[in-house]
This record gives sequence, C-alpha cells and structure tokens, in this order.
Amino acid sequence: MDQIREHDLPPNPAKKTDPRSRKYAAKYGGDSWELDALDPAVLEDLLESAILKHLDVDAYMAVVRQEEEDRKRLEGIATGA
Repeated sequence: MDQIREHDLPPNPAKKTDPRSRKYAAKYGGDSWELDALDPAVLEDLLESAILKHLDVDAYMAVVRQEEEDRKRLEGIATGA
C-alpha cells in the first residue's frame, strides 16, 4: 500500500464477479491496483531492488562467467576450432 500512495496510483474497483473479491475486500478494501499503472521504469526499479535483496551477486556473476566459458568451449567443439 505504501507504493500505491508513493506513486499516487489510481484505484480500480475490485471485480465483484471474481470469487476472490470478498476475501480481498476484507483484507484491503474495495479497490485494487494494476501493475501496469506504474511507469515501466519505476516497475523495473522496484523489481530490481526486490531481487537484489535476495541475490548473491558474486555467486550469480560466477555462474554467468562459467556459462560464457562453457558456451565458447562448445562453440569451439561445434566449429572444430
């Protein structure tokens, strides 16, 4: 809800025909918000920040480097180089 206030997102009434709407309304109220209401750059920043909180960047980069080495090695095998 903080992001809704921070980015001044317009509410979208919850669909009463959705079987989940009663439970949602009890928890959050009668409005909902769409992800695409956020500017794509803002959404990208939010996602990147959330992912980086849980990502071991050093381990990730080690895997990326290993994959690149493996790709080059396999390419060499495939081309006979």
